[in-house]
Amino acid sequence: SQAAPAAPTLAPGQDVPPLAGDGLVGCSLVTVVTDATQGLKGALTNWLAAPVDEVVLIDWSRNPSVAGQFEADGPFDPRLRIVRVDDATQAPPTAAFNLGLRLARHERLILITDTVRLAATAALPDVPIAGFCTELRFDGPASAFLEADRADLAAVAGMAEHLSSVAGAFQDLATRLTLRGLRSSPVAQGRIRHTQRGALAAPPTAARAEPTLREVLLADPRHAAEQDRILGLLLAAGPARQRQGFVAEEIWPHGLGVRLTARAAPVLPDHVAQIARDQAFCAVIRQRGLGDAFGLDLATLNALLDRPVPAVGAIDIALAAQGHPVQTEGRKAWLVVDVAPGVPDDADKGLAWFELDRLATSAGYAIILVAADGALSEDERAILSGFVRLEPSVDLGPLATTDVRLLARTNAEKVPTSARIAFDARAIADILRLSQAGPALALRRPKLFLDAQHGLGNRLRAIASAGAIAEATGRELVVVWQPDVHCECQIEDLITADFAVISQGFAPDAASMGIDLVSYMEVEANSTKGALINPDAFADVYVRSAYPLTHPASTWAAENAFLRRLKPSATVLGLAASVRNPNAVAVHIRMEGGADAEHLPYEASANWTAEAHDAIHHWRKRSHFSHFLPRLDQLIAEGQADTVFVASDTAAVLDEFATRYGDRVAYLPRRVFDRSPMAMTYAFADALLLSRAPRLLGSTWSSFSELAARLAAGPYRMELAGTDF
Repeated sequence: SQAAPAAPTLAPGQDVPPLAGDGLVGCSLVTVVTDATQGLKGALTNWLAAPVDEVVLIDWSRNPSVAGQFEADGPFDPRLRIVRVDDATQAPPTAAFNLGLRLARHERLILITDTVRLAATAALPDVPIAGFCTELRFDGPASAFLEADRADLAAVAGMAEHLSSVAGAFQDLATRLTLRGLRSSPVAQGRIRHTQRGALAAPPTAARAEPTLREVLLADPRHAAEQDRILGLLLAAGPARQRQGFVAEEIWPHGLGVRLTARAAPVLPDHVAQIARDQAFCAVIRQRGLGDAFGLDLATLNALLDRPVPAVGAIDIALAAQGHPVQTEGRKAWLVVDVAPGVPDDADKGLAWFELDRLATSAGYAIILVAADGALSEDERAILSGFVRLEPSVDLGPLATTDVRLLARTNAEKVPTSARIAFDARAIADILRLSQAGPALALRRPKLFLDAQHGLGNRLRAIASAGAIAEATGRELVVVWQPDVHCECQIEDLITADFAVISQGFAPDAASMGIDLVSYMEVEANSTKGALINPDAFADVYVRSAYPLTHPASTWAAENAFLRRLKPSATVLGLAASVRNPNAVAVHIRMEGGADAEHLPYEASANWTAEAHDAIHHWRKRSHFSHFLPRLDQLIAEGQADTVFVASDTAAVLDEFATRYGDRVAYLPRRVFDRSPMAMTYAFADALLLSRAPRLLGSTWSSFSELAARLAAGPYRMELAGTDF
């Protein structure tokens, strides 16, 4: 037999009752919609296809109303109940979720944000679950799912309405259910998936001062969630049980309209809010890999929070935790010196310490010593008594490992970022060599010249590789960007470079200038593609390449980090901002090339070896746009491609996709598809737009698809035509 309905039919003027512990057998899904314009019909179709007995949708949006969108669509699904709230902005969204719980009728309740989709085939048990299950994500707007027994949710009085963020409220609710003694279980694999709301990119804005750490942390959604989690623990027995009142105003066959009553949400004491805010700062600092700030006093924490973001790292927080004063003016670049044990004391070693201090000071570094007990002799302790020392166990975060060549630089150059150096026998020899070489050597760093070849994607990945090597080895990066038939633009058309750039290569003269010459270009007579870049410690090296270089520092992560730090030109940013982004799926179709395009100078067979040219011809055929359509149609049917961005080297492809998919597809309109400066500018904007979707359908053997994947800042899934579909 069924229990009595928990939310009886209301009459106009009747108050919405509190959340009761009993309900009908079955499952109610509760969600809150704050924007009724973004994919709501598809979301409702998904929710109603799942095995639920009721969907309670709280319309917390401004005009147009959710109900208004469905008036012309025929009869409502009888399981759908839409609740329209007047003056929704006068109460927190957590009050909307509680309103949905109070109006839901069944004994099992599912709470989801409007970014969650359910698997239609997910079987539900016949009896209420034991415990609860939940899943929360922070990639973009909070995306959350929580399923629990109605009686348990009633016992903890639902969501805490004094909390400001939905993410924090879900976390707090899960915490209070756990404190009640319930077991938390993960959501079954495949039962739900998280989507992202689309948004138009903001147009580029004028340069502004570097944001402070406080500003960046407040913008991180994890801060609001952590703050609310902490508030939930501090106030679990107090304001968490206060609830906003609602009264029914209008009754419809498919739902009702309600309005808020006069009672306001509870006000937090200032000191409680401050504690939660500061503890949330410390929690997110730890989550961002900057170390442990929980032990800092309030004044020290605030001094760190008010510094520019680049001026706060794990080292600064570790120093503050050890009692060293926080710098308020300027920023030191820390040189962490790891003292190798077992290096015998002699005159050279003592001299090396003095020279290292001199070189570090002239280079803008402040030395921090990290040495285990016994690694320093008594004489060294006396010499180094003025240096800051930390124990080896202190977490200083990720740091580039370098050597003393980084210190051989002019004072006029930019102060480098913090780094680590090993003080061992090899370092001592290099330090002494620098000190004896005289000013001509000590005032310059060895250079890494990268002569970038072929097209845009090839050039940028080669530059990123060279940049990663230069940063790790202390070399000065000099990019040779010479326009040619593959890429006719200047580098400043694409980016504002913070490294040296020259527009004319000098490979034939490099050897006579004492520079090591390496070519990765297979069609060149002296090619040694893939050779290890390992020059003499003080020699310059000149590399011609369209590919990543072989060196321990040139890793996928390091190269991509360098690429993402490039500053696109204002023109490129403006083009990217003119198109809807991000999108759910990006598609890059590289069709031009191979035997049918050899009349074009940038596709001529002379540019590659016969083997490479055959491979290009093969993969261009496999990347015909017709091969992409079935996979994209499949993703659309699964609800994973509500919005799509398409880039291609062929105008007909863009027209085909626009005709087939209509407004679902966005692309950057363009008139040129060659290698002209205008075409290259549009191409780089395309690459940025491709990188902003979480999934890419790309073209195999295309450095441009690879470039999009490299530029992606978040989780990224790439499927390649002819390989994955």
